[in-house]
Amino acid sequence: MQKEQVVQQVPDIQSKLAECADQLISYIQEGAVFVKDQAPLVAQEYLRWVFWEHLIWAIVLALGVALFGYFTLWCLQQGRKVEKEQGYYNGDWHIGAGFLCLPTIACLCASIYNFSIVVKVLVAPRVVILETLKKLL
Repeated sequence: MQKEQVVQQVPDIQSKLAECADQLISYIQEGAVFVKDQAPLVAQEYLRWVFWEHLIWAIVLALGVALFGYFTLWCLQQGRKVEKEQGYYNGDWHIGAGFLCLPTIACLCASIYNFSIVVKVLVAPRVVILETLKKLL
């Protein structure tokens, strides 16, 4: 008796599985259409974000270069002024200039790096997208 019940239920189970498979296929197709429509917009927004993010950082770091560079030169001028007034070399101002030179160089390097990414977004946007996909995988 149980065997006959199982045999009778098999077509019902098969029809339900077929309905589920059809529904799953339709969901996958709808998802593919959605991704196909949205992918270019997401790529544009991502490139726009990368461009502005790195441009702002590059400008801020360039201002840091100008600020630290100005104070480095100011320290050197003060050292020369003190040297002329006192008639002997006092290295205090030059040591200060040396310490201020380090953040100037660091800001310069970081600013150049950020400007290079801005140029990359403008010149080769597909490369930026491919590099991002490579990081994700």
